[in-house]
Amino acid sequence: MPIDITEPCLLFNLHRTFRTTLGRLELYDYTRHAWRLGARKEKAKYAMSIYKGTVQEVYTIAMWFPQNTTLNIKHVKDNHPTNINKKRWEFVGQLAPEPIRIKYLGINVSKYFRSKRNPIAYINC
Repeated sequence: MPIDITEPCLLFNLHRTFRTTLGRLELYDYTRHAWRLGARKEKAKYAMSIYKGTVQEVYTIAMWFPQNTTLNIKHVKDNHPTNINKKRWEFVGQLAPEPIRIKYLGINVSKYFRSKRNPIAYINC
């Protein structure tokens, strides 16, 4: 049964990068890394990983940084420095509190994506 999201959230559609074999750290890094975002990002409290319209994970956002300024598992695997991109953003955070995760994990949020081209949805921001 679909429910409405009531908290200020950013939904990140990982349709190009999601794989069922992603580990927890990889899913976190794909969710938090390299998005073109506006000032409304500052109002978001939570970030959700979305695949095929379904919430895969929920994170509490602690702080925003320009792309490639925080440690990312991809940087470690590639073993090379990356350029800072001030037009894209990444957050640092942690898993959301358990009541928030229980509330949203596995729910369908397709209705929040107005365009199939835009992989980001701002909710209550």
